[in-house]
Amino acid sequence: MPTIMTPAMKKNLFAALFFFSISFCLAYSLLTSDPWDFWNNLVATLIGIAIGIPVGLFVNRRQTEQEEEKRSRIEGEQRKKHVTKIISLLQSELSEGLRGLRRIRDRSRIDTWIEFDPIKVELWQAFSDGGELQWIDDPDLLNTLAAAYHHLSLHNVYQKSLLDVRCNSAFSSDVYKEAITAIHSRIKDRIEESIKVVEAGEQSCGRLIEGGQKEKQPI
Repeated sequence: MPTIMTPAMKKNLFAALFFFSISFCLAYSLLTSDPWDFWNNLVATLIGIAIGIPVGLFVNRRQTEQEEEKRSRIEGEQRKKHVTKIISLLQSELSEGLRGLRRIRDRSRIDTWIEFDPIKVELWQAFSDGGELQWIDDPDLLNTLAAAYHHLSLHNVYQKSLLDVRCNSAFSSDVYKEAITAIHSRIKDRIEESIKVVEAGEQSCGRLIEGGQKEKQPI
């Protein structure tokens, strides 16, 4: 079992080492042909150590700080690029979804419309499942994006309902017409609001990307 040194033992050890060092220096100075030269060299050495060690430690610490600052700056730039890439892809998907909503708005004016025109939301789902959204540290932007994709997904559900009604041969003509009319009514009630929400999400992405590009421009 290793011996644990107490504070008193450490103090005695340092005292013994100090006494031994002084005794050695005195003995060596008596044996040398020029004691004064020995003491001059010893003092110069001690002064060099006293000055050199703190200076060396300061230089090393400063180099470490500069390397850490450089690493942090590089990591920050890489993070910004990654976030900008994610936002750019989401903006593209929202733009496509916005066009899809406008097509739905136009088609919903025709009472017999039952075409299934799915809106792409796979990127948002993939980023959400893969943890990529954690790179976006703006809660307001995340809330805006979540609302936009909620509306896109909602209209996918509505369109899927239209398709299910059309494919269900068990419905009578009256029930079929009533079901189609009810779904069309939901779409018409929500479509304008959905377009505004998705537009807000797309514009928020655009402002963030534009702001990042301005930061890169030299002043």
